[in-house]
Amino acid sequence: MRNSYRPRRGSVSGFARKGYCLFLAICMVLGACKSDPSAKESWKEIYAQADRAYAQGDFVGSVALADRAAQRAREQQGDTSLAFAKAATLAGAAHLALAQYTEAQLSFEQALPSIVSSPGSSAEDRSTAYNNLAEAYREQGRYDRALTLYQQALASVEAAYAADSREVADATAALALAYHSQGELDRAEALYRSALGILDREGFADSDLSSLLGNMADLMWRLDRLEEAESIALRALAIETRELGPEHPSVAGYFNTLGVIYDQGKRYDRALESYGRALAIRQAALGPDHPSVATTHSNIAVTCEALKRYEQAEAHFVQAISIFESIPARQSDARANRRALAAMYRATNRPAKAEAVEAPLSKS
Repeated sequence: MRNSYRPRRGSVSGFARKGYCLFLAICMVLGACKSDPSAKESWKEIYAQADRAYAQGDFVGSVALADRAAQRAREQQGDTSLAFAKAATLAGAAHLALAQYTEAQLSFEQALPSIVSSPGSSAEDRSTAYNNLAEAYREQGRYDRALTLYQQALASVEAAYAADSREVADATAALALAYHSQGELDRAEALYRSALGILDREGFADSDLSSLLGNMADLMWRLDRLEEAESIALRALAIETRELGPEHPSVAGYFNTLGVIYDQGKRYDRALESYGRALAIRQAALGPDHPSVATTHSNIAVTCEALKRYEQAEAHFVQAISIFESIPARQSDARANRRALAAMYRATNRPAKAEAVEAPLSKS
C-alpha cells in the first residue's frame, strides 16, 4: 500500500501527509516564533532548505537540514516551542521516507507534546501530530498502538470541523489505512470510500486524493477487483506525476502498485514495464539499498518466474534478499524471499541450490 509523506502547500498548517496518511503538523503561530536576529542562519532559513529538499525527493538531505533546523530552534526558542516541533516533524517525515522508522518515531515523539499542548495549535495540527506518530508505529508493525493514535486523530478533528471537511476526510483515510494494514479490508474500504466521497463531493484539489487513491487501489487488488484497482491506480499516478514530476519517488509507488495489479491479472509484460519504471526511479532517488528497491526486485522476480525467465528471477530474488537482510525490521521479508527462491529452485529441479538458500532459515 502507499506510503508517501510529502509537504502540501497552501494551508495554514502547511503540511499534510496524504493517504496512507501522514500529516505534518506545522506551527500555527509562526508570527510568534521569533528568530534570533543575531544568528547567522535562523531556524526558518534552514527549515526552508529542508522543506525544498524533501519536496524534491532528497530525503537524506532533508533529514540533515531538518535536524539542523530543530537544533537551531531548540537553541533559540527551547525544545517545547512550536518552532522545534515543526522542524522535528519534518525530520520525522524524511526518516519515514528513508524507512528509518525508529528515528521517525523519536522525531514525532519529540514534536507531539508541544503541538498537543499549545494553545496556538489547531485541532488539525493535533490530529496530524497523532497521525505522524501512528504511522511510525504502523510501519514497525505495532498496529494496536498505531490504531489508538489514528482514532485520537479522527476524534480531534471530528470535534472541531464539519463532517464533510477535508480535515475529517484526511483523518478518516488515515484510520482506514490502519485497518487496511491489519487485514480488516471491509472496514478499511468503508472508511476509504467515506473519505473519498467527501473529497470528491466537496471539490477538494486533486493533490488531496493521490495517496488515498493509491491505498484504495491496493485494497481493490487484495480483494481481486483488478479492473477497479487499475482504474484507481492510473488516476492516482496521473495526479502524483503532475504534482511532483515523473522522477519523484512517490511516483514510483504507483508504478509498483500497477505492476502488482498487472501481475495478478497475468498481464506480465505490462507488469514488468511498470516495475522497471518503479525500480529506476527508486534506485535513483532512494539509493540501491532502500527497502522499497528490495520490494520492487522481489516483485520483478515473481513475474519473471511466471514467465519462466528463471535466471532473471534468481538475480532479482538475490538482490531483494541482500537488501532485506541488511535491515533489521525487514527480516521477515528476507525469509519470505529465501523461501520463494528455494521453491523456484525445486520447481526447476535444483534441490541443492534450494537447500543452500534455505540453510540460514534454520538458524533464525
